Amino acid sequence: EKQPQSFFRRTPFQPNFVSNAVFIVSMFQNAVITMVNHGGRPFSVSFLESRPLCLSVGLSFLLAIACLAETLPMVNNFIQLAPFPTKSSKVALLRLLVINLSSCYYIEYFSTFIFRRDVWRERNESYQHHDLSTLGTLAADEEERLLLEERKQNSILVYFLCLVTFNFVVKILR
Repeated sequence: EKQPQSFFRRTPFQPNFVSNAVFIVSMFQNAVITMVNHGGRPFSVSFLESRPLCLSVGLSFLLAIACLAETLPMVNNFIQLAPFPTKSSKVALLRLLVINLSSCYYIEYFSTFIFRRDVWRERNESYQHHDLSTLGTLAADEEERLLLEERKQNSILVYFLCLVTFNFVVKILR
């Protein structure tokens, strides 16, 4: 039977496992790269001090895992993802995503430690000196107070997104 062709003489897109894997891994990898390669302190605000960055990365992780878990069929249909053939294919893809995230993070962390010890010290020291009682009344101190408050709020947001993502991961592993 002859398949209909589009204007550019291509056959219409047919979702399959490979297209699912490419879409999910590429979306997840974009979020990982954004998170890991964000300069943070001393170059700019840290990851947790930037709500747009936390939201974009967190929601990208959440969407990738939700698509993998197939818990939102309307979203999977809208994005044109085919059903995964087996549970083991979902688990294998989830394993790949976890290895990807952890290896990228630790490679960046240890590379900074080895090659840019000054930056590594600055990043780690900036997390230890967050005592509100030591801040004065200068404009820079007020800015530090605001960044600390933003950091606390974003930490709560990140924890919430992690819990929801963990819920989807449990559904994959069941």
